[in-house]
Amino acid sequence: MTLAVRARLRGLRERSRTALARLGRTDPVIVFQMGKVGSSSLSASLRALRPPREVFQVHLLHELDLQEARVRDAYTDPTGTLTQFVKARALADRLARDDRRWTVISVVRDPVERNVSAFFEVITEFVPDVLERDDRGEITVAELAEVFLDRYEQSAPITWFQSQMAPVFGIDVLAEPFDRERGWSTYASDRARLLVLRLEDLPRVAVAAVREFLVAPGFTLSSANVGDDKRYADLYRRFKAEVVLPPEYLDRMYDSDYARCFYTSAEIAAARARWDRTV
Repeated sequence: MTLAVRARLRGLRERSRTALARLGRTDPVIVFQMGKVGSSSLSASLRALRPPREVFQVHLLHELDLQEARVRDAYTDPTGTLTQFVKARALADRLARDDRRWTVISVVRDPVERNVSAFFEVITEFVPDVLERDDRGEITVAELAEVFLDRYEQSAPITWFQSQMAPVFGIDVLAEPFDRERGWSTYASDRARLLVLRLEDLPRVAVAAVREFLVAPGFTLSSANVGDDKRYADLYRRFKAEVVLPPEYLDRMYDSDYARCFYTSAEIAAARARWDRTV
């Protein structure tokens, strides 16, 4: 191979890398996952990329009327949660009109940790005066646990991929192996390219994974929407330290296909031990 041919090949490779980088920076990205799995930090970091790109962040895209009816029925004051359906319907309408192959990122989290965090994010929609009562020492962890177990929808972690991701983008994530050691995996269908990461591994892997997936060498990860920094932080920490969760509830969460897909047996045992007050 002559020097001139080598030079031309190097030029072609460089132009290809440039074209891919330009494509990766400008394609819209949908951050699509259940709530309270670190999506706010991820979305904020994606929006900070330069040049800017469209970034959508939604938790639901399928059967929105049914999902909204369930929220209205279960929540005492669902005002805050209902605003999420406005964004979701706007994006669902766009997906119905735009047949492109979308770029999607999703994050998963320990199912019990996720449910407790998500419950506290909307706790005033179930117990509107909870913060005032906590200030007066009039609310107990046992009372909140009853609301959590009896009224809060617990199934999101173990059903979300089947009820939302699969019907919208045609990817059955739980049917494919997840690289638990690496902390992230990619999936594909005619409708989407998908990156799935574990929240527990984000500090270790998010930058490299997103840079590779989006061909975005400038991506960095920021932090946002941390529950421990919010007004309910003290009550949230006390709840996690004291709540008694029934064994059958822990069985449902940790024996699920979801938990077994994303976490090793040792990780599941350690996670369950953090909640099991009987040992």
